[in-house]
Amino acid sequence: MDKNLFETLQTIEDSNGILKIAGDSDQDYLDFDNLTLKVRKLDKMGLVNFDESKGKTIRNGRNNKSQYIGFQCRIEYPGKEILSFGSFEEYQKSINAIEGRDPKLLKIFISHSELDVDIAEKMVEYLISALEVQDHEIRCSSVPGHKLQFGKISEIIKKDISNNPVIIVIITPKSLKSKWVMFELGASWVKDLTIIPIVSPNLTYKAIPDPLSEHATIELSNPNSASRLSDLITQISDEKSLKIKPGSKPDHYKNKLIQKFTESYPLKTTSQSLDDIDYKILSYIFSLRALNEKANSKNIAKHTKATPEIVHAHLLKMHNEQLVSFLTEGGLDMDTNFHLSPPALILIRNHFDIIEESLMNT
Repeated sequence: MDKNLFETLQTIEDSNGILKIAGDSDQDYLDFDNLTLKVRKLDKMGLVNFDESKGKTIRNGRNNKSQYIGFQCRIEYPGKEILSFGSFEEYQKSINAIEGRDPKLLKIFISHSELDVDIAEKMVEYLISALEVQDHEIRCSSVPGHKLQFGKISEIIKKDISNNPVIIVIITPKSLKSKWVMFELGASWVKDLTIIPIVSPNLTYKAIPDPLSEHATIELSNPNSASRLSDLITQISDEKSLKIKPGSKPDHYKNKLIQKFTESYPLKTTSQSLDDIDYKILSYIFSLRALNEKANSKNIAKHTKATPEIVHAHLLKMHNEQLVSFLTEGGLDMDTNFHLSPPALILIRNHFDIIEESLMNT
């Protein structure tokens, strides 16, 4: 963000988003063309919304080109956040503060709804179990020992984010309704910080609002979520120069985090929606994966009284219910290798008696 773009944002704000050419001279057209280029750049940065189809154009006889004579655009939340500094000089001071940050300050900022405090606590426990990090280097406003300092909340959040922490966002139905989570995300996005959204099992990446949907996510409904949570630790370690703690303790707290997510936001699918063959299929996927064998319709059918076609139909149903997933480039067929999602693993654990009875009747 340079001074010219900052002043363009101010121009858009001062004109309520309605921009028109000043006159009919060659210089007026040139100035307005330059303004249009800047607005396009702000649009690509996600700071404004510029719908070019609604712009007013004319066919300029002097150069036989279509040129804008007026258009309307809207400043998006990140753009408003930049303008909240009041001047380009104050905005630049904030950027300079980031460049000259104290290494003892904040390393990790956990953005979440206060209604998700149980999940936030497990997130903090996981981070502390896996990284050589001090309590004051983690900000998590709902967890004792990591809460915000006293003062005006918006200013405290800005101060925290100016320290350039890694932003972990707990995405749940509750956090999507939180004005403070949206404020924190907007401020983080403007400063181009590393943002890592962790999405609850009952949602997908599609639930993440723009422009944050561009960021890679950790979806708890995905079978590789545990591996991705380990990747999170590695990335934070690299970016913030924090040592990773050895041993198996982090895995224990990682499983506790996944379990709390799944308990708090289970999929709509319940045991009542599954029939006997569904439980058999889930259990055999688990067994085949443990043996490093392909869990496809053909192999699963060998262990049941159903045909591969029937097994495949049940797999498709459970895939729609996010109980199983697959990794394939050839589309869904009888050879597709299926995986259990975290909710399915918990379903197996909580209904082992039903599964055991199903297997005995195979």
